[in-house]
Amino acid sequence: MKAIEDGDLDAVRGCYAPDLRLWMNLTRDEVGRDGAIEVLQGFVAMTASRRYEVTRRVDLADGYLQEHTLHVVGTNGAEAAAAACLVVEVTDDAITSIREYLDSRSLADAFR
Repeated sequence: MKAIEDGDLDAVRGCYAPDLRLWMNLTRDEVGRDGAIEVLQGFVAMTASRRYEVTRRVDLADGYLQEHTLHVVGTNGAEAAAAACLVVEVTDDAITSIREYLDSRSLADAFR
Protein backbone atom coordinates (compact mmCIF):
# COMPACT_ATOMS: atom_id res chain seq x y z
CA MET A 1 0.00 0.00 0.00
CA LYS A 2 2.92 2.32 0.72
CA ALA A 3 4.18 1.93 -2.84
CA ILE A 4 0.75 2.94 -4.18
CA GLU A 5 0.65 5.92 -1.80
CA ASP A 6 4.07 6.94 -3.14
CA GLY A 7 3.08 6.34 -6.76
CA ASP A 8 5.95 3.82 -7.10
CA LEU A 9 4.42 1.48 -9.64
CA ASP A 10 7.70 -0.38 -10.24
CA ALA A 11 7.64 -1.42 -6.58
CA VAL A 12 3.99 -2.42 -6.91
CA ARG A 13 4.79 -4.54 -9.98
CA GLY A 14 7.52 -6.25 -7.94
CA CYS A 15 4.91 -7.34 -5.36
CA TYR A 16 2.69 -8.92 -8.03
CA ALA A 17 3.15 -12.43 -9.38
CA PRO A 18 3.45 -12.60 -13.19
CA ASP A 19 0.07 -14.37 -13.29
CA LEU A 20 -1.72 -11.89 -10.97
CA ARG A 21 -5.47 -11.59 -11.42
CA LEU A 22 -7.23 -8.38 -10.30
CA TRP A 23 -11.04 -8.21 -10.11
CA MET A 24 -12.77 -4.93 -9.23
CA ASN A 25 -16.41 -4.41 -8.37
CA LEU A 26 -16.30 -1.10 -10.28
CA THR A 27 -15.81 -2.82 -13.62
CA ARG A 28 -16.83 -6.38 -12.72
CA ASP A 29 -13.93 -7.33 -14.95
CA GLU A 30 -10.73 -9.23 -14.32
CA VAL A 31 -7.33 -8.08 -15.57
CA GLY A 32 -3.80 -9.44 -15.36
CA ARG A 33 -0.68 -7.83 -13.93
CA ASP A 34 -0.17 -5.37 -16.79
CA GLY A 35 -3.84 -4.36 -16.64
CA ALA A 36 -3.59 -3.88 -12.88
CA ILE A 37 -0.59 -1.57 -13.33
CA GLU A 38 -2.50 0.38 -16.00
CA VAL A 39 -5.40 0.86 -13.56
CA LEU A 40 -2.97 2.15 -10.94
CA GLN A 41 -1.26 4.46 -13.47
CA GLY A 42 -4.62 6.07 -14.17
CA PHE A 43 -5.41 6.31 -10.46
CA VAL A 44 -2.05 7.92 -9.66
CA ALA A 45 -2.47 10.36 -12.57
CA MET A 46 -5.91 11.45 -11.27
CA THR A 47 -4.77 12.00 -7.68
CA ALA A 48 -2.37 14.46 -6.12
CA SER A 49 -2.09 12.22 -3.05
CA ARG A 50 -3.34 8.88 -1.78
CA ARG A 51 -3.46 7.40 1.72
CA TYR A 52 -4.75 4.06 3.00
CA GLU A 53 -6.12 3.97 6.54
CA VAL A 54 -6.28 0.26 7.39
CA THR A 55 -9.17 -0.42 9.75
CA ARG A 56 -9.04 -4.21 9.79
CA ARG A 57 -6.72 -6.89 8.50
CA VAL A 58 -7.28 -10.62 8.89
CA ASP A 59 -4.64 -13.16 7.94
CA LEU A 60 -5.97 -16.05 5.89
CA ALA A 61 -4.33 -19.37 5.07
CA ASP A 62 -3.46 -18.14 1.57
CA GLY A 63 -3.34 -14.36 2.03
CA TYR A 64 -5.35 -11.73 3.87
CA LEU A 65 -8.53 -9.70 3.98
CA GLN A 66 -8.13 -5.96 4.47
CA GLU A 67 -10.70 -3.27 5.14
CA HIS A 68 -9.53 0.30 4.75
CA THR A 69 -10.54 3.85 4.04
CA LEU A 70 -8.92 5.27 0.93
CA HIS A 71 -8.22 8.99 1.32
CA VAL A 72 -7.40 10.93 -1.85
CA VAL A 73 -6.81 14.47 -2.99
CA GLY A 74 -7.74 14.86 -6.64
CA THR A 75 -5.67 16.88 -9.06
CA ASN A 76 -8.47 19.45 -8.72
CA GLY A 77 -7.62 19.82 -5.00
CA ALA A 78 -10.83 18.16 -3.78
CA GLU A 79 -10.50 15.71 -0.89
CA ALA A 80 -12.51 12.50 -0.69
CA ALA A 81 -12.55 9.20 1.18
CA ALA A 82 -14.06 5.81 0.37
CA ALA A 83 -14.55 2.56 2.22
CA ALA A 84 -12.89 -0.43 0.57
CA CYS A 85 -12.18 -4.10 1.11
CA LEU A 86 -9.50 -6.29 -0.48
CA VAL A 87 -9.30 -10.05 -0.53
CA VAL A 88 -5.69 -10.86 -1.40
CA GLU A 89 -4.11 -14.22 -2.18
CA VAL A 90 -0.35 -14.66 -1.83
CA THR A 91 1.89 -17.48 -3.06
CA ASP A 92 5.68 -17.56 -2.50
CA ASP A 93 5.62 -13.96 -1.19
CA ALA A 94 3.97 -12.63 -4.37
CA ILE A 95 0.40 -11.39 -4.71
CA THR A 96 -1.46 -13.71 -7.08
CA SER A 97 -5.04 -12.47 -6.73
CA ILE A 98 -6.80 -9.30 -5.59
CA ARG A 99 -10.55 -8.88 -5.33
CA GLU A 100 -11.30 -5.21 -4.67
CA TYR A 101 -14.59 -3.85 -3.40
CA LEU A 102 -14.70 -0.03 -3.37
CA ASP A 103 -17.49 2.50 -2.85
CA SER A 104 -16.46 4.76 -5.74
CA ARG A 105 -19.40 7.16 -5.34
CA SER A 106 -17.58 8.62 -2.35
CA LEU A 107 -14.65 9.63 -4.55
CA ALA A 108 -16.61 11.39 -7.30
CA ASP A 109 -15.77 14.95 -6.18
CA ALA A 110 -12.03 14.28 -6.33
CA PHE A 111 -12.24 13.14 -9.96
CA ARG A 112 -14.27 15.99 -11.48
